[in-house]
Amino acid sequence: MNENRETLEAALTAALSSAMENMAFEQVDIPCAGMPGPEIEERNLWAVLPILRPAAGEIAIRISEDYVKTLTTSLFEGSDKLVSDELTKDALAEILNTIAGCLMARLVSPMQEFELGLPKVTIGESHLDRTGHITYDFDIGGHLVSAFVLGITAQVNTNTKTDK
Repeated sequence: MNENRETLEAALTAALSSAMENMAFEQVDIPCAGMPGPEIEERNLWAVLPILRPAAGEIAIRISEDYVKTLTTSLFEGSDKLVSDELTKDALAEILNTIAGCLMARLVSPMQEFELGLPKVTIGESHLDRTGHITYDFDIGGHLVSAFVLGITAQVNTNTKTDK
């Protein structure tokens, strides 16, 4: 694994951990190499968010519909019976936006600005072209959450902060 990829992985892990622990009180683990990760549920939600500057790229996450509904219920302190598809999509978009903001804050220098686009959420199979994306898998509460990153390794700052 090259240095940029290791730095990106550390920054992504810290960003995902920070977002999930602060928003949903969930702990993030990385499945051990060679060990099976949590099962991939059949019905997934995908969220994709463009990174507009300082370099073009994108970050996406794939998460099971059941787990997103659990997270939505936790975020909005409501009943899972009141969780609509629209509210679930909004919650996932907000989670990804928070992850991306935390990630970019760790990757760019403190004085450098970054700009994120608007997240797009889809249910079922993604239209994400995974060519060139780096994939990272995480175990969050026994659920497999996959993150896909494209085009942002080049601007990694050598002083990247990976603490929470």
